[in-house]
Amino acid sequence: MAERVLVAGLGLLGGSFARALRRVRPDCRILGLETDPVHGGQARALGLVEGLWDPGSAGEPFDLVFLAVPPSAMAPVLETIRPGVGVRTLVMDACSVKGPVLRAMAQAFPGHGGLVPAHPIAGSHASGPASADPALFTGCQVVLSPLPSTEPWALTAARKLWCDLGAGVREMEAEDHDRTLALLSHLPHLAAFALAGLASGADLSLAGPGFRDSTRLARCPPGLWADIALANREALGPLLEAYATRLIGLKGLLDGGDRAELQKCLMNGALGGE
Repeated sequence: MAERVLVAGLGLLGGSFARALRRVRPDCRILGLETDPVHGGQARALGLVEGLWDPGSAGEPFDLVFLAVPPSAMAPVLETIRPGVGVRTLVMDACSVKGPVLRAMAQAFPGHGGLVPAHPIAGSHASGPASADPALFTGCQVVLSPLPSTEPWALTAARKLWCDLGAGVREMEAEDHDRTLALLSHLPHLAAFALAGLASGADLSLAGPGFRDSTRLARCPPGLWADIALANREALGPLLEAYATRLIGLKGLLDGGDRAELQKCLMNGALGGE
């Protein structure tokens, strides 16, 4: 499997996938698809891909297509890769939102047996091809959310591929995935951006580990996270409201000067001891 591979999107995730795949399957031929000419040139210079794919001269279908593009780019990219997708092409993505991806895949390739939406829960605030890390997926969890049309051969191939890259694999329904990741990933990112924005203009030379830890995620690409937040807004909106309610509740306890209730509230959210 994966003798001829297309990686669409040659940033951190796509570049890391190419590096990792090359390490475990050195004989495969990896081509890239990238709208940013700077990223495309860097990816070629770094050896992440052998070249950039021209959809107009597709040649034989790919064995594997890996889509490391934002949710808003998924539909047009799926249309672009059509000439390279055959009946036995495994098509996977890396989006952290699954519902819109499933819908876009089903619309672009209705009934195709090789569609396996995936989310490797790995990443970094770094971006671009130069940040590609072949160990990025080692030890991470990868969630697979197959479509009704997904055939057993594709699911088996996807599982084996991620295991070869050192990841653990589990399956989740897209709706469950998006609800869970809204809480565990998307809300923390938005909270970090909000806190960093609140501190704009402050003397950050006085910032300690607590502030740095709390705002680390705000170093991630804002455009990408605006995309993710909008794509998962149905699950994320109620969580933002609940989070805001908790913060307002804390303000009320501060205004009332009730230390016992404040400590009780903090203990209810504490992950460790006092």
